[in-house]
Amino acid sequence: MLTTLPPDAVCELIQAIGAPVFVAAVEPAGGFSFVAINRRLEALSGLRDADLRGRPLDAALPQAAAERLRARLEECVAAAAPIDYEDFLQNDGVHWLKVSLTPLLDDDGRVARIMGVPQDVTAARMAEDRLLRAAEAGGVAVWEWSLGADRRSGPLRQVNLAALLGLPAEPGGDGADWEQALPPATMERMRAELLAAVDRGDEAVTLDFSPPDGAGGQRHLLVRGRIERDGKAVRIIGSTLDVTARHGLQQALAAERGIFRELAQLSSDWFWMTDETDRFVPFPAIGNGDGVTELGAAGLARRDLLDTRVPAEDMPEIEAAVAARQPFRNLVYPQRQADGRALVVSISGNPRFDAEGRYLGYIGVCTDITARRNWMKLQYGRQKLEALGQMAGGLAHELNNLLQPMLSFATRARRMVGDGSPVAPLLDDIAASGRQARDIVRGVLTFSRHDRAENRPVVLSEAVCRAVDFAAGVLPPTVRVDRSIEPLPDTAAVRTADVAQVIMNLVSNAVDATDGRGRLSVALRRVQVPGDPLGEERGLAPGAYAVLRVADDGCGMEPGVLANVFDPFFTTKPVGEGTGLGLSVVYGIAKGWGGDVVVTSAPGEGASFEVFVPLCADELPSSQRQARDIAV
Repeated sequence: MLTTLPPDAVCELIQAIGAPVFVAAVEPAGGFSFVAINRRLEALSGLRDADLRGRPLDAALPQAAAERLRARLEECVAAAAPIDYEDFLQNDGVHWLKVSLTPLLDDDGRVARIMGVPQDVTAARMAEDRLLRAAEAGGVAVWEWSLGADRRSGPLRQVNLAALLGLPAEPGGDGADWEQALPPATMERMRAELLAAVDRGDEAVTLDFSPPDGAGGQRHLLVRGRIERDGKAVRIIGSTLDVTARHGLQQALAAERGIFRELAQLSSDWFWMTDETDRFVPFPAIGNGDGVTELGAAGLARRDLLDTRVPAEDMPEIEAAVAARQPFRNLVYPQRQADGRALVVSISGNPRFDAEGRYLGYIGVCTDITARRNWMKLQYGRQKLEALGQMAGGLAHELNNLLQPMLSFATRARRMVGDGSPVAPLLDDIAASGRQARDIVRGVLTFSRHDRAENRPVVLSEAVCRAVDFAAGVLPPTVRVDRSIEPLPDTAAVRTADVAQVIMNLVSNAVDATDGRGRLSVALRRVQVPGDPLGEERGLAPGAYAVLRVADDGCGMEPGVLANVFDPFFTTKPVGEGTGLGLSVVYGIAKGWGGDVVVTSAPGEGASFEVFVPLCADELPSSQRQARDIAV
């Protein structure tokens, strides 16, 4: 409609618009002339509609203002679309304007007139100018970027950027000057990242640049800007900081942190920290994976980690040191982790205080000594059994020397007195007691490995099957035996009688543990050392082994019982119901084979005995092996 109305009607129509408005006509021969302006624009510009109407731009406006407006009108005609731009006018002062141009098309689709709506942004611009002058005086690098509706973008104003960007001198305030002054690579990257931030709808943008400093090094610049939108037009106002020194400090800190991490991994298994309530908090200097968060301990107290199934060891000393706010070193306590694993740990800690002396908690290191503790217990057990074996072996030989004449003389005297003599029953009792004592001495000699009989290669799986068959035949009917015996073709240098004795002793022990009403399992498998973790832990010589396992679902054993289970004459049975030699004989036979025996048990969880038997390098010829189906 505005394309066909006469100037008077256009002027009357735009008076109703609540903003300054002008309408310019596009002349057929080129150029532009004013059609009308409203009273609000008259008040803003100091010009009158009567003085402008029908006049060309050059005749109505000062030359510089006319040239700037003509360039924008031509841009709008060429685009045939609305454009926004900023300009200024001078009358009683300088007024900064934000102008929106809208093309008005005739019936043929040509731009016939253009309506302009200037908005006075002088107050905002003056405030920005004051900030820019303050930034310039304070040495702060500040910049402004524009992005029009046509996606054309470029820098508007910059302050104090020349030195940061390595420019020889501060260029002018015009965007074209800065386009030429900035390094092309920097300009391209800045424009691309700014446009990407605008497209994402971000409210702010952060850029990190590393331009050369002109001396063969790199400068590190941090750019931050605030994105303001007005329709399709965008302005970004930001600042640039030289963070070269901070970047160097960060690199040095990262290097020191890496060294600290490596030393930490060499010195201890993890670090820990507690707060003023003595509860664990994440360790800040290392991060997840190196602190108490690995244990799932954040928010817990030290005693919450204590494994109450075993003695507390140094836990009272730890708590006493914490209560007194004193350092402590290398104190040991049993720890149970969130996944149920049991550890033995050694910890050291120092109290922390702030500058005013307020208690902040503790900081310290913690080392898992479970493997070392187990190794020490294993070595102690071996040394103890070796010492017991030497003592028992010597004592058994001495007793054997005394028992031999007792049995011999008692037997001869019994033959001399005959059956009718009143002393005959007494001599029979002496001989029976001597034979019982002789059996005990043989068991002691077996434990001490002083009574080694000659071993011959036998097919171990066959010997085990025969021994299990015999043992199962004498067990109470309320005991169930599950078998999982691999039909191994390997041979072992053992005595069949020793295999039977080992199985009988272990099965008898299992029956007692289940009170004659449980389930036993007997298994045989082949392992290789190295390769089997338990065999490696026991320090077995490299090679192939058969592992005979006898397990029960009985009452299990307390730690104190477990530590002495292979000691000669150690028994938990009432006096007179056992000699305490059954398991020590098993131990002695296994050691005599060149193997070992391992027991695993806990109260209420049954017990498992695993006997490692070395296998021979060569198999027996098939003709020497008894034909028997041993797949059970």
